[in-house]
Amino acid sequence: MEIPFRRHTPYDQQFATSLSRQHRASVTEKVQRMEQDVDRDARLEAGECLTCYYLRRPRVGGSAMTTWWCGLCGTPCRHGSTAVPKVCPPCSDANHLCRECGGDLDLRDRRRKWATPVTATAPTQTVGAAMQGTMPATNEDDT
Repeated sequence: MEIPFRRHTPYDQQFATSLSRQHRASVTEKVQRMEQDVDRDARLEAGECLTCYYLRRPRVGGSAMTTWWCGLCGTPCRHGSTAVPKVCPPCSDANHLCRECGGDLDLRDRRRKWATPVTATAPTQTVGAAMQGTMPATNEDDT
């Protein structure tokens, strides 16, 4: 693949500078909103940490119903996008974890209490096998 030569003009420079200024202003505003946690109630209702709520939006993913498993309890869940969360809502609420990244909702390091699953239903088959409706082949002689 080859991209043809295109001269960088004064207009291109002005346009790029303008876009960079807009991006800087947008990021600065997002960081200020995050530091003040202006939407704390909505953020906690959504079950998202400071970073995911204020800085990682919009999330880009494919538009497809996606089956995913909670990283703690293994419960299968459905999501309307391929950008799936890490933790199911019950585990998120019970352990004060971000649904999107699995981190602490207030970005605190935990030293004593580790997150525990709400229900212990870890998947017994691989993701590919679950999608095909078959269990992976096992050889019982290998035990």
